[in-house]
Amino acid sequence: MYNQLKNIAETNNFEFIYARRDFQNLNRGSADLEKIFLFLDPIQKNDQFDEYSNLLSTSYNGTFMLVKQSKFGDDYQVRFEETIRPLIEEKLNLITDSFGCSDLNIDSWNTTEIINLFNQNFDGVIVSYSISNEY
Repeated sequence: MYNQLKNIAETNNFEFIYARRDFQNLNRGSADLEKIFLFLDPIQKNDQFDEYSNLLSTSYNGTFMLVKQSKFGDDYQVRFEETIRPLIEEKLNLITDSFGCSDLNIDSWNTTEIINLFNQNFDGVIVSYSISNEY
């Protein structure tokens, strides 16, 4: 899961940061307001076994954020139209499409809009996911 999201970030020129949320806030950001950041929180991994201890499936649960820095003075409508909507409609589709080309299956995918996150005033979306791989 980590590798999949890191590869997606690198392919699409997103800044990839894997850390706990309190460490993510230490990121200094970029002066480039067009730079997209993918902040991946630590991943919860759950393996399922049969009665003979054979691995049946692995599920990955967690959250990540896809965000851009914003101007502090913009109102919510401007932030939504200029940053949040394009991230949801364009960039998140790139991520979900890439899972279609892998052996990972999206079981659930929930998004929440965010504004003024961290000291850098990030706007974007938090994604809560459950993704599995059956063997």
